[in-house]
Amino acid sequence: MKNVPARYLMAAGMLLLTFSAVCQASESDKPSEPVVTLSAEAEAQVANDLITAVLEASESGRSVPRLSGIVNARMHRALEIVRQHKSVTSETTGYNTYPIYEKGRQVGWRVTQGLELKSSDSAELMPLVGELQQELHLKGLSFSVSPGARKQTEDSLITLAIEAFKQRAETAVSALGYQKWKLVDLNVSTRGRPDRPVTMYRSKAALGAEAAAPDVEAGTSRMVVTVTGKIALK
Repeated sequence: MKNVPARYLMAAGMLLLTFSAVCQASESDKPSEPVVTLSAEAEAQVANDLITAVLEASESGRSVPRLSGIVNARMHRALEIVRQHKSVTSETTGYNTYPIYEKGRQVGWRVTQGLELKSSDSAELMPLVGELQQELHLKGLSFSVSPGARKQTEDSLITLAIEAFKQRAETAVSALGYQKWKLVDLNVSTRGRPDRPVTMYRSKAALGAEAAAPDVEAGTSRMVVTVTGKIALK
């Protein structure tokens, strides 16, 4: 066999490489399946079935040991009362000691300790809060959906939102003149926002010497599940 000049071998190699590159470019230029981004929501109004009450024991004066003793005694008596109510959970929070200033000069100390109560039984919690105000003062009430009720509602809304997403996908396929679709990507997110509850307090004068027990309307929370995804049309 005759020897082939090196320049011809190089030319053949360049031709092969060029042909291969053209083939790859042709394959990459093929139109891909069009992708459409869609979203759907499902929502529900859910009753706020969990009440949180925040109370505080506090005392001001010049002697920190004496103030701490007073606050500790008040909190001890309050916890003894709370333990009699089985449907109420309690947690002490934030024991603080800080100076009190007047006109730039320290005039004393203030000692505080918080108590957080939670219950789904307003008929038991509200009278308890009124009773505890003989030892502590009420800082606030908040209303929310309990974890169990939240999970149950979210599970139901996720199913509804996904079904709504499927219906939108079918609508997009038909409107754009395609036959089928396949799921490319899907994200599910949840959010909830409590509506503003109404809280009313009866005056101490109306109750005599006893502290006021709050009358409350827990209200509802709006829970929303959003499904966002991408589909490829066929």
